[in-house]
This record gives sequence, C-alpha cells and structure tokens, in this order.
Amino acid sequence: MAQIAQLPKLSDGLAAMIRSIEPTRKTGLVMTRPNVAIFLEGLQALLDEARHLETIADRAQWNDQARRERLANAVADGSVTVLPVAARPTAIRQGGEGGAA
Repeated sequence: MAQIAQLPKLSDGLAAMIRSIEPTRKTGLVMTRPNVAIFLEGLQALLDEARHLETIADRAQWNDQARRERLANAVADGSVTVLPVAARPTAIRQGGEGGAA
C-alpha cells in the first residue's frame, strides 16, 4: 500500500490544470488531438483519485454506523450495561474575602 506522502493530491492536480488553462481565459483555447488526449488522461487520473477518496470516506461512515448499531444491539440484548454517571462533589472556591482565588 502506498504511503500517504506519495499519494497524488486531488487538489494539487486540479490546481495544476487551472494554472495551465488560466492564461487562456481571455484569449480562448484551441487544443490539438494530442493535447486533448493528455487533458483527458489528467482528468481521468483526478477522477480515479476522487473515487478512491470517496470510497475511503464511505467505508469509514459505514463502519462507524455499524459500530453504533452493534453497541445499540448489545445494550438492547443486555450483553452491555450502560452505567449512570454518578454526580461527584467538586471543590468550588469562592472569591471575595481574603484575596485572590
């Protein structure tokens, strides 16, 4: 598995595309077939990375939901007991007489 530092960044790829096309904002853009192919390959790579990130996010969300459901089921069937939180006395200092608290 690739290390995180080696993974291409989706935002970096999009920023590079914007930088390369930005100068043509006012003049227009004419692309030759080879340039169109290169452009589409770049877009495909960014699409692949976006789908990869979506898969990671979906998997994390699905696992989190499954974890919550397992806990709720364990509480419901009595295999896990949720204990009440006991109130504990706390020391409260009251300023006023005798200096800083």
